[in-house]
Amino acid sequence: MSIWDWVEEYRWRAMFEGNDEQLAMSELASLEALVVMDADPDQMLSMLEQAQAMARQLNEPWWELFCEHWKLQALLFRKRDYRAALPAAVKATVETRKPAYAHFPQRICLHEDLINAYVGIDPLGNEAAIENALSYMTQEINPELECWHCLHSLRVEFQIGRGRWNEALAEGLRYLATSDGGEYYECDAYNLLCEIALALGDDEKLAGWAREGEKIARRSSRELMLANLLAWRVLAARRAGDEKAARKLYQAAVTQAERLASVPSRTYYQALSAYHETAGELEQALQVRRQELEAIGGKGQLIAEYVIRRDQCRLLAQLGRPFTAELAQARQAAQALKNPAPYLAELDGVAGHQDI
Repeated sequence: MSIWDWVEEYRWRAMFEGNDEQLAMSELASLEALVVMDADPDQMLSMLEQAQAMARQLNEPWWELFCEHWKLQALLFRKRDYRAALPAAVKATVETRKPAYAHFPQRICLHEDLINAYVGIDPLGNEAAIENALSYMTQEINPELECWHCLHSLRVEFQIGRGRWNEALAEGLRYLATSDGGEYYECDAYNLLCEIALALGDDEKLAGWAREGEKIARRSSRELMLANLLAWRVLAARRAGDEKAARKLYQAAVTQAERLASVPSRTYYQALSAYHETAGELEQALQVRRQELEAIGGKGQLIAEYVIRRDQCRLLAQLGRPFTAELAQARQAAQALKNPAPYLAELDGVAGHQDI
């Protein structure tokens, strides 16, 4: 049974038997809440909490956890609130180990949520736990399940988090190859491949992947993904020397992100910051990084906060401006990670550009 088969079967049975309460609960959880995911994640969370309360009254524990999975998706990828997501993911994963959930289709999805939380918080510090969890997922699923795509996405994210760009590229290409026909997964694969292309300095691949990803995002109405892929197209256009297209695309990317209540992803901010840096617009690049920090600061996304603060120091150094206070904050962010040594060494290199 796929992760959606039981949902459809439950709804049809409730409709056939005239069970209005079951039908209303299942439709609120699996249809209505998911429609507003990108545009209004707070409304999505409210609707899922309402559906959870209904499931509790109906004694439907599978549906309670179904709602919990999608709440975690909203917290992780729309609000970027890892401080709230991690304890909820741990609790849900422990719950799914009970015998009552042995055949619950989205049991693996909740394990995936926990891995995403670990990767987004501290990929090197949680390396062993992530590897064990990925191994567990590999044993529990097969290529016929949607979770197979999620497993590939997690592998790419993990390699990116480790800074292993060649391995990330190989995983990203595998992810793309297995995502044919799955529009969300194709968009996600292209988005991650653009991030990898930036790290590897491959402007040609960046441009091609951004263009293909944008087409699919528009066709499938993936609103948040469209903002990401437009941002990559902005960068690609500027690096190709097409300033007219770059400026037009920049406005489109910013407008797309601003019309959504979701917090843009790290790739959106990376692409726009790199866009400004490419033209030596360091003040504007610095402002992009500050905007991201304002959006995610204090939400438990430790590695992202460190990267942003490190980049702020680097940009200030290039501008020839003092950054003693920012460097102290970056070091504090590094110390919050389980294995701060490589990050502190990285900051020592940045500090060498200023007499402090």
